[in-house]
Amino acid sequence: MGKRTSQLATATIGGRDTEFPTALRDGADNAADLRLTFTVPVSLREIEGALWFLVWRGGVALADLADPADARFLVVSALLDEASVDIAAAADELSQARRGTHRGEVADRLRHLAADVFGPTVPSPRRARTAGVGR
Repeated sequence: MGKRTSQLATATIGGRDTEFPTALRDGADNAADLRLTFTVPVSLREIEGALWFLVWRGGVALADLADPADARFLVVSALLDEASVDIAAAADELSQARRGTHRGEVADRLRHLAADVFGPTVPSPRRARTAGVGR
């Protein structure tokens, strides 16, 4: 991973804190005056979309996602720095990847990575529907 800026934001995912730079504070020469805190519910599909975006559009190698802390760092950065429509489009692209192709193999690896790293702490679309989330 590259050098991270000194003014980091913190995201909590499944009880684990992940520090990451935000585009807003990247390279800022003035001190932050306050901290903004909010909660953003995301599904595994959205996390998979962020991972797909990182690999196919962001130039991130699969090896860069091997460390769970780095994967969380990159996903949080993508979710905050990229347009949600781009993440949704990436999730659609991932769902259309055909098994037996290189893209299909990458899609399977990213699905497993999302489940392993973000796991049961993030409701899958099916779990969310059965729990009444999103209705």
